[in-house]
Amino acid sequence: MQWVAIQLLLSKAMEMNEIADFDTVRRSGIGGSDTAAVLGISPWKTPYDLWCEKIGIAAPLVPSEQMHWGSLLEPVITAEYARRSGNIVEPVALLRHPTHTYMLGHLDGRIDHRRILEVKTARTGLGWGEPGTAEIPLQYLCQVHHYLTVSGAALCDVAVLIGGSDFRVYTVERDDAIARDLVAQEHRFWQAVINHEPPEPVNTEDALHRWGKLTVVGMVTATEHECELVARLRQIKEHQRGLVDEAEAAKLVLMQALADRGDTLFDAAGNVLATWRMDNGRKAYTVPAREPSRRFLLKD
Repeated sequence: MQWVAIQLLLSKAMEMNEIADFDTVRRSGIGGSDTAAVLGISPWKTPYDLWCEKIGIAAPLVPSEQMHWGSLLEPVITAEYARRSGNIVEPVALLRHPTHTYMLGHLDGRIDHRRILEVKTARTGLGWGEPGTAEIPLQYLCQVHHYLTVSGAALCDVAVLIGGSDFRVYTVERDDAIARDLVAQEHRFWQAVINHEPPEPVNTEDALHRWGKLTVVGMVTATEHECELVARLRQIKEHQRGLVDEAEAAKLVLMQALADRGDTLFDAAGNVLATWRMDNGRKAYTVPAREPSRRFLLKD
């Protein structure tokens, strides 16, 4: 339990502002949790979102409930990993790549010079394969390879607690080809940060963030390709309107089938197709409870 005590002491020190501001450290380079965003495969942020964070124009990071509980459970999961594996887990200070010093490593622990530890929590087993393999969600696999590249370790054990009761350990091996590719791509991204050159938007939210508050006037002549996109977008919007009308018509027929006859629609084989049952209304602290009414649900 030595690791648990160390982690609790570190957490207390952070609360008392006795160690460096974490956000400042994050902005000084690319951490493992940034890797998927750099590569454009993060489910949470785009390269442009990350670039805004690094140059200091993004809103301060507000930890989510998942991040909060992940932090609280990290020492517990680490202790369980140590108990089951028999490995002694040592705490690790912030690491920087020996050559590319903007590549940072906030490791969860080190077992020896060849093996490091990464700790995760997950709500479901989606993306997690057989324990003992390297079959972990892609965004975490990128993070682990970043840590292997920064630390020079050969192996990373990933200890994860899924759904609060399913403990698993995975092992990822260092891959020199992946390491070279990570170095190259993270170097390009960091040069964009240094030069204040924003990455190209990959969705409309990026575009709104970058240009949405500009007051500009003027006429812009569309290219042939842009004219084709305008025509296609009009077709898509018209198709969407048609689908909405079709869906409403189909839903009405099904509601009429149930009407005052029942609340559950079955097929001939006894499978539930849809329900239209009384919903008592949801109570909330800030929103008044609504009047009870039937809620129509299409079943998978």
